[in-house]
Amino acid sequence: MKNFRLFLPLLILAAMALPAKGQRLASFKEQLAHPALDTLSLRTATVTVFESEAAREALAQATGSAHRTRFQGWRVCIFSDNTAEARSKAYEAMNTFREHFADIPYYNEYASPYFRVSVGNCTNSEEAIILLNRVNKVFPKAFIKQELLTLSDLLK
Repeated sequence: MKNFRLFLPLLILAAMALPAKGQRLASFKEQLAHPALDTLSLRTATVTVFESEAAREALAQATGSAHRTRFQGWRVCIFSDNTAEARSKAYEAMNTFREHFADIPYYNEYASPYFRVSVGNCTNSEEAIILLNRVNKVFPKAFIKQELLTLSDLLK
């Protein structure tokens, strides 16, 4: 329950910060601006939408903060190597992962001297353990690691 209380505000903030939300809001405004036919009275109705500057600024600020706000999360590392062929092996691991787990996001990272491929965006260790158990069938050397996640990561 404690994790849910922490996760719920993050989820609400993330939902407000979606760039796609702005696109949907614009299309909604466009639909409202066109006359609609009232089927009972056979008359048309028009709605005029006014957006205050304060609301526009708040939406822009929330959108920008989704990429900056970071919090502790977990991912499963499926590949980590620093040999001469590490880069090509990392790409092989990503391709194999995409074939087996198309619905899970993956991240390729180079932190000298290691090439790493991590997967998932888990908000707690229990989620990471469940993901690790799924991934272990294809990547038996996979392990859990803590990472800083953003709200944008959770929306992938």
